[in-house]
Amino acid sequence: MTDAPTGGEAVRKYVHTAIGLAAMAAREAGWSEAEARRIGLETGRSAQARVAEGADGAAALAAATADAQLVVALDRFSREMAKGADAKAAFAAATAPIRAATAGDAAGDAAARAADSAFARALAEGLAPPAAFASSFSAAAAAARLVGAAA
Repeated sequence: MTDAPTGGEAVRKYVHTAIGLAAMAAREAGWSEAEARRIGLETGRSAQARVAEGADGAAALAAATADAQLVVALDRFSREMAKGADAKAAFAAATAPIRAATAGDAAGDAAARAADSAFARALAEGLAPPAAFASSFSAAAAAARLVGAAA
């Protein structure tokens, strides 16, 4: 029988697991290999901090994955804009993997509707496209949480 890891060793093992799970899920959701790696690394970094602060492992992983997806999706959005895409087309391209992964899920569908609405509203109110993009992620996360809490 082996002893379960404790302290820093347990956190390190958790982080390595989080990195692998997040990267694998990202690849399955349609992110490129490089984007999936970045999601994994960003998730691991964020999850480590959350666990060190005392967060539950599953909750830390979920929140960290959302943080990581925002980083990678914003990068994709910015690259699409740099290629000359308009903000709406860049938004669609950047959010496509997330939409595909959550299609048909009540929380995912609510999040997509909230993101679309928040993005359009933020642009109409004069926010710069990257700020409108970040706003849409915030709205999507809130909508998903509300639907999840009601379930």
